[in-house]
Amino acid sequence: MGGFEGYDLLEGGAPGSRFYPCENGTMGSREIQAAVDASRSSLTYAPASHAYTYTWKTDASWAGSCRELTFAFRDGSMRRALFDFRPGAS
Repeated sequence: MGGFEGYDLLEGGAPGSRFYPCENGTMGSREIQAAVDASRSSLTYAPASHAYTYTWKTDASWAGSCRELTFAFRDGSMRRALFDFRPGAS
């Protein structure tokens, strides 16, 4: 995104999360920001940095597993991020 595109960016039902096998060896991005306390998931925009932030409310039952978070956008594009919730994962 090159700037503010509104808050109606995502396809209905997006983003989505699903189990992803940790054994495939794929590494996720190392540019993940520190965790925040989240009571729910939300999408925000910061005008000063021209960046969207998605705060993701995860589930404690995912401990020890890997997940794929997928964003489907109204323009037809998709982005995904892989997360490793195993102890000691980086």
